[in-house]
Amino acid sequence: MASYFGGFLKQSTAVTVNVGPFEDPTDGSAETGLTIAQSDCLLTKNGGAAAQKNASGGGTHDAGGNYTVSLSTTDTGTLGRLRLAIAVAGARPVTVAWQVVPENVWDSLVGGTASLQVNATTVPATVATSVVLQQVLNFVRKLVGSRAVGA
Repeated sequence: MASYFGGFLKQSTAVTVNVGPFEDPTDGSAETGLTIAQSDCLLTKNGGAAAQKNASGGGTHDAGGNYTVSLSTTDTGTLGRLRLAIAVAGARPVTVAWQVVPENVWDSLVGGTASLQVNATTVPATVATSVVLQQVLNFVRKLVGSRAVGA
């Protein structure tokens, strides 16, 4: 089974994610003709019970055994870990996990369009300088890199 971290998603935002590759269970070749229904896409929010995703539709082949899957604002509405598991006949199962973060955090760390809101009173005075905070923000942006997903 393929399982990986897909990056960060902005809370309560509809998004299309890339999932895969789906591989043949016998020879490991890319499966490009699968039929992935909405009912095949099970979401777990913060370790809760698995349930079918809310967004209509299943998966559509993109390239090389990777499929696009739409998630709705309801699907991404809970902060924390979001896990998508897809198991269909003719392919090994694929599981992807994301971290759903508040809009301001996503815009700050991934989108680069906002400032990260912090409470500097909880940071020791010797550390709370704009230079250090900017270095931390730059480090996190590099760490996130291309793993960001969302709008």
